[in-house]
Amino acid sequence: MKKQLFIFAFAVCGLNVFSQTTFTVENFEAKALNEDLPMREWNAGDGTAIVKANPTDAAQKSALIVTSNYDAHLKINVTLPVGKNLTDYNKIKFDIYLNQEHPLDDYKKMMVYAGNDVIYQDADYTIQAPIATWTTKEYTLSNLKAINTFDLDLGITTDKGNYYIDNIVLVQKSATALSEVEAETFSATVSSNTIELSQVASSLMVFDITGQMLVSAENTSSVEVSLRDGSVYVIKAVVNGRLQTVKIVK
Repeated sequence: MKKQLFIFAFAVCGLNVFSQTTFTVENFEAKALNEDLPMREWNAGDGTAIVKANPTDAAQKSALIVTSNYDAHLKINVTLPVGKNLTDYNKIKFDIYLNQEHPLDDYKKMMVYAGNDVIYQDADYTIQAPIATWTTKEYTLSNLKAINTFDLDLGITTDKGNYYIDNIVLVQKSATALSEVEAETFSATVSSNTIELSQVASSLMVFDITGQMLVSAENTSSVEVSLRDGSVYVIKAVVNGRLQTVKIVK
């Protein structure tokens, strides 16, 4: 039996619409549980970032951030699609889950860096999110440079941090007008031990839930790999210059 999961779709029927294109920076599903992640720190040991089970869904993964000093943030090395640079994007979105309430006198601004440049910071000290629930944050970026590869650092500036971050994406700023085009859907399916894509991928990688890469291929729309029934797999594919990430269950 085939199981299918759609990861990107838009449809237009004789209308002019605008599409919002996103680039997935990190969702941690290809990482191993308890894997240490890089941090931006003033001093070594100011904070930790570790891949943990999602606090509300143990089948998913997120990054747990714990800080004991200010300006300790998660660090992610980013390579944008070929032909794109950071100035092509104007927003960042991600999910955050606070494990504990921050004291009212705590210095707590959300900060986002590209390399050493601050590309977003809260104008004032604020409560970032409710406790023990996932909240989606979206920020408009500024001070951007035409760079394709860079370190993206983000998090709450606090010496009492204890929170999860997940599903980090950049939103492309240039909306594209579309007219009189047919519905286009990107999807992945699995049948027996064959994974099939609806479009040719210039690069295709398949990971198990622990983050181990099982197979990789180039310039293909299908790949053979040994899969176990009931198991979750993560597919990363570059299609038309965009990285697509999808989970699929055999």
